[in-house]
Amino acid sequence: MTKKNYLITGSRGFIGRNLIKYIKKKEPNSKIIEISKKINLEDFKQTINFFKKLNKIDYIFHLADVSGNKNWTIKNNFNQTQANLKIHLNVISAWKTYKPNSKFVFFSSLWAYPVGKKFQSEKNYWKGDLIEYSKFYAYTKKIASTLLIAAKQNFNLKSTTFVLGTVFGPDDKSDHFIPTIIRKIKKKPRKIIINGSGKESRDFIFVNDQIKAIFKLKNTNEDILNIGSGDLISIKRIVTKLKKIMNFNGKILFKKKINIEKDVYRGMKISKAKKLGWYGDTKLTDLDEALKITVKGFDKT
Repeated sequence: MTKKNYLITGSRGFIGRNLIKYIKKKEPNSKIIEISKKINLEDFKQTINFFKKLNKIDYIFHLADVSGNKNWTIKNNFNQTQANLKIHLNVISAWKTYKPNSKFVFFSSLWAYPVGKKFQSEKNYWKGDLIEYSKFYAYTKKIASTLLIAAKQNFNLKSTTFVLGTVFGPDDKSDHFIPTIIRKIKKKPRKIIINGSGKESRDFIFVNDQIKAIFKLKNTNEDILNIGSGDLISIKRIVTKLKKIMNFNGKILFKKKINIEKDVYRGMKISKAKKLGWYGDTKLTDLDEALKITVKGFDKT
């Protein structure tokens, strides 16, 4: 039986929780190490001391960061950027110093890609203008990816940056679009107003599928790798399906923006990931089924 040691930062987050469940099911003999709430990854000494005491670690999945919705991000750009820079620099430095034999897997976002293309390929990760309100968050992701590439070149360490899709699923406590709209529909108001035209499209991917991609491709040594669905699904399509699934009889109104953003489409090309085995002969979870499971999960909370 496979027996590995995994360190997961951000283990209490949506993706972290689901990654732990998957590893426990897939490799019941493996050990998963989480970081206590008492340890502040923004503090260099605390981070270093934690890593120093660890035994052998095979994989480090670095998910920890500070994030929020658009309004929160705009109001907290400085504090968010400062916190994330500290977290990423501290964790990567501790890995390089004390656990250089571990494979380091970092997680970036589609928001790190520039505006202007429907489907982004990895070569565009370093190019173009970023969307204004999230650019500081995106820069912290890019800086972390840059450090990992430098560590690979200078010290022959093993790392990769995964760019994830827009992940959704049950028990998502975030304020991302799908969990937010589900919470609003559950309140059964007479109408719900959604900012935008509804044409805005994202690479929505069910959390179970995203976790499978992370685990399947964890040994890749690509600097940057897209591991989403490779598809674009509009906000309007998601809302229409949720309205039917949840038997919502109220009105859904889309409030078009006066100044239209340039990022109507946020998709990714996954041809490189497919060549590496994602998603091979397996099919992604059907969208309707994924949304039904997600809604059912919210009914339990």
